[in-house]
Amino acid sequence: MTIIKSRTSLFSILMLIGLALLAEALAYTAWRIRDGSARLEEYQALKRSARSYRYHGDLGVVLPFPDVEIIIPSPEFTDRFLTRRLPGLPGGFFDDGLDEEADVVAVAVGDSFTRGVGSTDPETYGWVERVERSLEWLDIVNLGNSGTGQLQQFYFYDRVAPGSAGGHGWAKFF
Repeated sequence: MTIIKSRTSLFSILMLIGLALLAEALAYTAWRIRDGSARLEEYQALKRSARSYRYHGDLGVVLPFPDVEIIIPSPEFTDRFLTRRLPGLPGGFFDDGLDEEADVVAVAVGDSFTRGVGSTDPETYGWVERVERSLEWLDIVNLGNSGTGQLQQFYFYDRVAPGSAGGHGWAKFF
């Protein structure tokens, strides 16, 4: 009697394992048919992007690392931003870097529109970069910050460069 019971239990366990493997194979096949590999790559890139931020306790701000790609998905489009280090500032910023040969350096402070959200390539089609390319003597540092209003930006930039929000604090960096 115990031999029959153990054979039945073994058979049941093997059947469950077989069904689980079959379900896994069917799910994988359906996933591949529905272009799951592209979604997986985008998900992995999004995870890397989310891990690319650091809290700067001395300033009380969170900034991305320099020289990383930050991905911001939305239902309509996916933005990909490269971050660069700016001299004298911590973390990475969504700008093409500082042009040492420019006669004049300006700072563009604004929201997601300033950053270039929604353009297929912010460094090519964002308005800040387009103005910068059209005026060769000018370099514009893009400090557009998505998802914030003017008051939050005022506090953020004043923490990163004290005195900047009130006037000339950014001048010491450029």
